[in-house]
Amino acid sequence: MLKQPLKGQKKISNQKQAVNRYFLLVVLGILTAFSVMGCGRKAMPKPPLSAMPSPPSDLSFHLDTSGVTLEWRHTGKNKDLYTDRGFEIFRAEKNISGDACVGCPIKFKKRGSVDMTAHTYSEDLERGYRYYYRIRFFAGKNIFSRYSETIQFEFK
Repeated sequence: MLKQPLKGQKKISNQKQAVNRYFLLVVLGILTAFSVMGCGRKAMPKPPLSAMPSPPSDLSFHLDTSGVTLEWRHTGKNKDLYTDRGFEIFRAEKNISGDACVGCPIKFKKRGSVDMTAHTYSEDLERGYRYYYRIRFFAGKNIFSRYSETIQFEFK
Protein backbone atom coordinates (compact mmCIF):
# COMPACT_ATOMS: atom_id res chain seq x y z
CA MET A 1 0.00 0.00 0.00
CA LEU A 2 1.41 3.38 -1.09
CA LYS A 3 1.41 6.22 1.34
CA GLN A 4 0.45 9.51 -0.07
CA PRO A 5 2.25 12.56 1.29
CA LEU A 6 0.31 15.10 3.18
CA LYS A 7 -0.34 18.44 1.52
CA GLY A 8 2.12 20.30 3.77
CA GLN A 9 4.89 17.76 3.15
CA LYS A 10 4.68 18.15 -0.61
CA LYS A 11 5.09 21.94 -0.36
CA ILE A 12 8.15 21.53 1.86
CA SER A 13 9.81 19.15 -0.58
CA ASN A 14 9.12 21.60 -3.47
CA GLN A 15 10.67 24.40 -1.42
CA LYS A 16 13.69 22.20 -0.69
CA GLN A 17 14.10 21.48 -4.39
CA ALA A 18 13.94 25.19 -5.20
CA VAL A 19 16.56 26.00 -2.56
CA ASN A 20 18.79 23.17 -3.80
CA ARG A 21 18.49 24.39 -7.41
CA TYR A 22 19.28 27.95 -6.36
CA PHE A 23 22.31 26.80 -4.35
CA LEU A 24 23.56 24.70 -7.28
CA LEU A 25 23.21 27.64 -9.68
CA VAL A 26 25.12 29.94 -7.33
CA VAL A 27 27.96 27.41 -6.91
CA LEU A 28 28.16 26.81 -10.68
CA GLY A 29 28.19 30.59 -11.30
CA ILE A 30 31.07 31.09 -8.84
CA LEU A 31 33.06 28.23 -10.35
CA THR A 32 32.51 29.59 -13.86
CA ALA A 33 33.62 33.07 -12.78
CA PHE A 34 36.83 31.73 -11.21
CA SER A 35 37.64 29.55 -14.21
CA VAL A 36 37.27 32.53 -16.58
CA MET A 37 39.33 34.90 -14.42
CA GLY A 38 42.28 32.58 -13.96
CA CYS A 39 44.92 33.49 -11.47
CA GLY A 40 47.60 36.13 -11.22
CA ARG A 41 48.20 39.37 -13.04
CA LYS A 42 47.80 39.34 -16.79
CA ALA A 43 50.41 41.18 -18.85
CA MET A 44 52.22 40.92 -22.12
CA PRO A 45 54.71 38.05 -22.10
CA LYS A 46 58.34 38.98 -21.62
CA PRO A 47 61.29 37.11 -23.06
CA PRO A 48 63.39 34.94 -20.77
CA LEU A 49 66.32 36.65 -19.06
CA SER A 50 68.74 35.01 -21.47
CA ALA A 51 67.06 36.92 -24.34
CA MET A 52 66.76 40.28 -22.55
CA PRO A 53 68.68 43.09 -24.25
CA SER A 54 71.77 44.37 -22.53
CA PRO A 55 71.91 47.95 -21.23
CA PRO A 56 73.86 50.71 -22.97
CA SER A 57 77.41 51.18 -21.73
CA ASP A 58 80.13 53.84 -21.55
CA LEU A 59 77.68 56.71 -21.00
CA SER A 60 79.57 60.02 -21.15
CA PHE A 61 78.77 63.72 -21.52
CA HIS A 62 80.19 66.85 -23.11
CA LEU A 63 79.13 70.31 -21.90
CA ASP A 64 79.01 73.39 -24.08
CA THR A 65 77.78 76.93 -23.38
CA SER A 66 74.08 76.06 -23.64
CA GLY A 67 73.71 72.42 -22.66
CA VAL A 68 74.90 68.85 -22.78
CA THR A 69 75.49 66.11 -25.32
CA LEU A 70 75.31 62.51 -24.11
CA GLU A 71 77.12 59.67 -25.87
CA TRP A 72 77.03 55.92 -25.26
CA ARG A 73 77.77 52.54 -26.78
CA HIS A 74 75.46 49.61 -27.28
CA THR A 75 77.00 46.49 -28.66
CA GLY A 76 75.06 44.15 -26.44
CA LYS A 77 73.50 40.81 -27.16
CA ASN A 78 70.02 40.19 -28.56
CA LYS A 79 69.42 43.74 -29.78
CA ASP A 80 68.70 42.47 -33.30
CA LEU A 81 65.88 40.20 -32.08
CA TYR A 82 63.50 43.12 -31.74
CA THR A 83 61.81 45.66 -33.99
CA ASP A 84 60.86 49.25 -33.08
CA ARG A 85 64.09 49.72 -31.16
CA GLY A 86 65.76 52.72 -29.60
CA PHE A 87 66.98 54.37 -26.42
CA GLU A 88 65.06 56.25 -23.72
CA ILE A 89 66.80 59.11 -21.92
CA PHE A 90 65.99 59.89 -18.28
CA ARG A 91 67.06 62.95 -16.29
CA ALA A 92 66.89 64.15 -12.70
CA GLU A 93 67.97 67.53 -11.38
CA LYS A 94 68.66 69.22 -8.07
CA ASN A 95 69.15 72.91 -7.42
CA ILE A 96 72.77 73.63 -6.46
CA SER A 97 71.95 76.63 -4.28
CA GLY A 98 68.99 75.01 -2.52
CA ASP A 99 69.12 72.82 0.55
CA ALA A 100 70.46 69.46 -0.48
CA CYS A 101 68.33 66.63 0.78
CA VAL A 102 70.91 64.11 1.91
CA GLY A 103 69.71 60.58 1.35
CA CYS A 104 66.62 61.58 -0.62
CA PRO A 105 65.96 59.45 -3.70
CA ILE A 106 66.64 60.96 -7.11
CA LYS A 107 63.44 61.19 -9.17
CA PHE A 108 64.16 60.56 -12.83
CA LYS A 109 61.78 61.71 -15.56
CA LYS A 110 61.80 60.56 -19.14
CA ARG A 111 63.23 63.32 -21.35
CA GLY A 112 62.91 61.68 -24.72
CA SER A 113 63.92 58.82 -26.94
CA VAL A 114 66.15 58.34 -29.96
CA ASP A 115 66.31 55.79 -32.74
CA MET A 116 68.47 52.68 -32.48
CA THR A 117 71.04 54.12 -34.88
CA ALA A 118 71.59 57.25 -32.75
CA HIS A 119 74.05 56.94 -29.91
CA THR A 120 73.89 60.61 -28.90
CA TYR A 121 71.35 62.93 -27.33
CA SER A 122 71.63 66.72 -26.86
CA GLU A 123 69.53 69.22 -24.95
CA ASP A 124 69.77 72.73 -23.52
CA LEU A 125 70.11 73.08 -19.76
CA GLU A 126 69.33 75.69 -17.15
CA ARG A 127 72.27 76.93 -15.11
CA GLY A 128 72.46 76.38 -11.37
CA TYR A 129 71.50 72.69 -11.27
CA ARG A 130 73.17 69.34 -10.70
CA TYR A 131 71.98 67.00 -13.44
CA TYR A 132 71.76 63.20 -13.40
CA TYR A 133 71.28 61.13 -16.56
CA ARG A 134 70.75 57.47 -17.37
CA ILE A 135 69.48 55.65 -20.44
CA ARG A 136 68.05 52.29 -21.39
CA PHE A 137 67.41 50.29 -24.52
CA PHE A 138 63.80 49.60 -25.50
CA ALA A 139 62.12 47.33 -28.01
CA GLY A 140 58.43 47.83 -28.66
CA LYS A 141 56.19 48.74 -25.74
CA ASN A 142 57.16 46.17 -23.11
CA ILE A 143 60.79 45.17 -23.49
CA PHE A 144 63.46 47.23 -21.73
CA SER A 145 67.06 46.67 -20.77
CA ARG A 146 68.35 47.59 -17.34
CA TYR A 147 69.39 51.23 -16.95
CA SER A 148 72.88 52.34 -17.85
CA GLU A 149 75.17 53.69 -15.18
CA THR A 150 74.11 57.13 -13.91
CA ILE A 151 76.27 60.13 -14.70
CA GLN A 152 76.09 63.46 -12.90
CA PHE A 153 77.50 66.96 -13.31
CA GLU A 154 76.85 70.57 -12.32
CA PHE A 155 75.92 73.16 -14.93
CA LYS A 156 76.90 76.56 -13.52
